[in-house]
Amino acid sequence: MQKCPRCNEIIGDELTVCPICRTEFTEEHIKKMKAEKESAKVQALIREKMMIQDFTKKRYIMGGMLIASLPVAFLSLFTLGHPIVSWIIFGLFILLLIGGIIFGAVSGAMFCPHCGRILFRNYGPHCAGCGKRIG
Repeated sequence: MQKCPRCNEIIGDELTVCPICRTEFTEEHIKKMKAEKESAKVQALIREKMMIQDFTKKRYIMGGMLIASLPVAFLSLFTLGHPIVSWIIFGLFILLLIGGIIFGAVSGAMFCPHCGRILFRNYGPHCAGCGKRIG
C-alpha cells in the first residue's frame, strides 16, 4: 500500500493516479515508496532476529539453572551424614530448580516469542503452535 502525496489517502501499490484527488504519481515518488517499503521489511527482519537472539539467551540461562541443580542434588546425597550441610545443599538445589522455573516464566523463556504459546515439550527449532523459528 502507498500513500498519496497530496491527500494522504492510502491506495494500492499498482495505481499511478490517486482515485480520490486525481494526482499522478511521478517515478520519483514511486521509487521512494518502494525504498521505504524495503527499508521497513529490513527493519522488521532485524527486530525479529534480535528478539530470537534475546529469547535464546534467556532459554540458555533457564536451562543452565535447571541443569546446575542436578549435580547439587547428587552432592546432597553424599552429605546425608551431616544434617546441616545436607539441608544447606538441598536448599541450594531447590533454589536453583525453582529459580530456573520462575526465571523462565517471568522472562518469557518458556513462551514462543511470536505467538506467546507455552513451549511445553517443544521439539526442534520451530514453535509447535505457529511454526515460526524460535532458535
